[in-house]
Amino acid sequence: MTGLSELTKFDLDGGRPTDYVGCGDTDLGKTALPASFFTLSKLTDLNLEYTCLGGTLDGFAKLTKLTSLQIHGNFISGGIPQEMEQLKDVR
Repeated sequence: MTGLSELTKFDLDGGRPTDYVGCGDTDLGKTALPASFFTLSKLTDLNLEYTCLGGTLDGFAKLTKLTSLQIHGNFISGGIPQEMEQLKDVR
């Protein structure tokens, strides 16, 4: 993610749909985040609620500065990777 190395907050919250079917205003089409997203080493706040995010939680543990992670209302599959227990500051 060239040019975004100083990014600390990323808020793409799609908003909870009133009918709670589908996605909110932001639709990522059930795609996974690109591997390059997990190189944002200064990211502290990440909000991807109701964005139709897909994929797995693999890679999130690389975001070691995270203190806030909001990802519900998506299409994430698989289990919680053991590496995510490193994110002790996430609330």
